[in-house]
Amino acid sequence: MKSGDKVWHQVFERDGGKCQYCQMDMLQDFEHYSIATLDHVRSRKSGGAEDDLDNLVLSCHGCNIRLSSAHHLTTVEDRRKHLTESSQGARAMFAKYKEKQKTWIKRSA
Repeated sequence: MKSGDKVWHQVFERDGGKCQYCQMDMLQDFEHYSIATLDHVRSRKSGGAEDDLDNLVLSCHGCNIRLSSAHHLTTVEDRRKHLTESSQGARAMFAKYKEKQKTWIKRSA
């Protein structure tokens, strides 16, 4: 996201410091704040305006990356739905790895 600092801060304040897709609090610590991004709801590729505040929302890094190929989705609601549906497989793999992590820790001890 290459919007200027002024635009970034306007969107950050307007959106209350929360990712508009997953509601992650970007002020929970400096790390989250420092990787907060702006997402073009309607991509520039699809004719969305670069710095139009109505076309920008605050997004955590994870949501923004996962939406990078969703140019066809042009509303926040559609983009949220896409993230919810597409995360089911990722959540299952996360749970699997969390369970396996217990054995990794034992092996490294």
